[in-house]
Amino acid sequence: MFCAERNAALCVEFVTVRCRPFYLPREFTTAFIFGVYIPPSANAKEALCELYGAISELQNAHPDGLFIFAGDFNHANLPKFHQHVAMRGTNTLDLVYTNIPSAYCAESRPHFGYSDHISVMLIPAYRPLVRRSKTVLKQIKTWPAGATSALQDCFECTDWNMFREAATNGDSINLEEYTTSVTSYISKCINDVTVSKTITTLSNQKPWMTAEVHSLLKSRDSAFRAGDKAALRTARAKLSQAIREAKHKHAQRIHGHFQDSGDSRRMWQGIQVITNYKTTPSACDSDASLPDALNDFYARFEAQNNVAARKTIPPPNDQVLSLSTADVRRTLCRVNPRKSAGPDNIPGRVTVRDSAVWTPRGSSFHHLGARTEKSLDVYLPFTLRDGGTSRAVLVDLSERGAVRGVMRALRCSRVAKSSVVREDGEGGARGLSSDEKMLWSFFPEIFNISLSSTIVPTCLKTATNVPVPKKSTDSCLNGYRPVALTPIVMKCFERLVMKHIKTQLPP
Repeated sequence: MFCAERNAALCVEFVTVRCRPFYLPREFTTAFIFGVYIPPSANAKEALCELYGAISELQNAHPDGLFIFAGDFNHANLPKFHQHVAMRGTNTLDLVYTNIPSAYCAESRPHFGYSDHISVMLIPAYRPLVRRSKTVLKQIKTWPAGATSALQDCFECTDWNMFREAATNGDSINLEEYTTSVTSYISKCINDVTVSKTITTLSNQKPWMTAEVHSLLKSRDSAFRAGDKAALRTARAKLSQAIREAKHKHAQRIHGHFQDSGDSRRMWQGIQVITNYKTTPSACDSDASLPDALNDFYARFEAQNNVAARKTIPPPNDQVLSLSTADVRRTLCRVNPRKSAGPDNIPGRVTVRDSAVWTPRGSSFHHLGARTEKSLDVYLPFTLRDGGTSRAVLVDLSERGAVRGVMRALRCSRVAKSSVVREDGEGGARGLSSDEKMLWSFFPEIFNISLSSTIVPTCLKTATNVPVPKKSTDSCLNGYRPVALTPIVMKCFERLVMKHIKTQLPP
């Protein structure tokens, strides 16, 4: 416990006590209790100025602290704080201020002896934040260490031709069965290597809280209940050290958001963490019939469409669009790795960030650059021939210092300029190996079959509609904005077709 006393001659007298009760709501880091006396003859402005100087110093050092001010203020009032003792007409009583609204409920009690003042009992009325707010449960899917390698092994050992053979009937391929089997198999492999976790987020949870600190908190509470002073002393020491380390790591994570000045997204995330900025999610109606009502509302125009769909017969000399494997691969690698998965349960990181998943281990790549999730068309593949061996190097020219890194790699390998060639040996794009062609061949084949037959598989047309309220309170169906999560594979297919259509339009 820490105690400090300050006196200002003829202005104000107050004493400050800092305490840390064992049971204290987590949103408060500490508690400060002020005992204040302002004489009737004192200058109220000077007294409050002296008092506010001490308060401001402590609030700057402890922004999440609890401040309680009790005493005889006489003709002075303490603004910007909440007063909990009711005034008895024009009579001035001893007042109690706090920085928390509705923290106490005042009740009158009998006089103390022959005193002309009644006693006032303050009953705590504050509800902790953890009880006022609901616990948020969030289901996430994590990629543990080795998940990418396990998924890569799974794809390498897969005979992708069996899906085509199973969907082939004579000379025709059942596009619906072919697409569904491929996407379902990929989703099944992802579910096998990933781990689903349920995260419980409390409203008063600190951002630096870790599992180790949470475990030490339980150990300290157990030692306190058992009354073991030695164990309690040891648990408190370990807890203090763990909290310091957790806060230091959290500060390093925040500093990492501002190291790259070109990444505005990470900088904004750092500012949100520093300012504790949190958006209030809009809550939907809990009525069980709301999804069915929204589906009927969104499909109301389709119900009025009685015209049967007809296919347009293409001209005899019309050439069907054919997509190449390189174009499909380039489009898939441009997908945002943070994009949410659609109904097919294939996330964006499988197609772009973990590009090694789709690359056989025989053609090992060494990325010279931190961000490998960019599209592969900005990477230049070279081969460094050193001592009869060769290795593929993907150089990201958009990274700062990439050219300098290539020259350094050339000097370290002691190779001449003539020994740096493209992977295919002719200065063209890097050729795909046989295993790589097998991995990337089914998506172009599905797209080309869909274009030639003018049929889009049902699994690629499905979407998950998430109703987002336009306002905090919505009473009609038109107040919800439908956000559709479509399959990422279908988005890539649409981009390829759109690119072809744009090339056919006049300038």
